[in-house]
Order: sequence, then C-alpha cells, then structure tokens
Amino acid sequence: MMRKILDGALWGLGFWLVGGSLMLMFSAFNSHQQAGRQSDARAVQSGGVEDQWSRSEKLLARQEQSMARSEQQLIRLDKILDKWERQK
Repeated sequence: MMRKILDGALWGLGFWLVGGSLMLMFSAFNSHQQAGRQSDARAVQSGGVEDQWSRSEKLLARQEQSMARSEQQLIRLDKILDKWERQK
C-alpha cells in the first residue's frame, strides 16, 4: 500500500517537473521570439529615421544653395541700382 502511494507521488512529481520544465521552455522560446520581433521592428524604425535624416540633410543643403543664389542676385541688383543712381 505504501509502495503504491510512493509510486503515485513520484509519478505526480515527475509529471509536475516535466510539465513545469516544458512550460519554462515554451515561455523562454516565446520571449525569445518576441525579442526578435522587437529588434526587427527597431531595425525598421531606425532605417526610417536614417532615411528621414538624410532627406532633411539634403533639403537643408538645397535651402543653403538657394539662399546663396538669392544673396548673389541681391548683390547684383544692388550693383545695378548703384550704377543706375550714378547715371542719374
């Protein structure tokens, strides 16, 4: 009788240990997959940020060129006005 109780307890403990270890393994695997998905999402987001940063740098470079051209045109106009005033 005692032997059957001990066998049942050992079988129960074994099932409990096997089930617990399986749950831990699946939990670890699931968290590993989620971490992989999050790192992929971060990589996609950082790529988007880098693209946006390069576009903004290009836009700033174009604006600087435009401002330089406008300044040159203003200098030319100023010279033309000085010349015109001298001719008066």
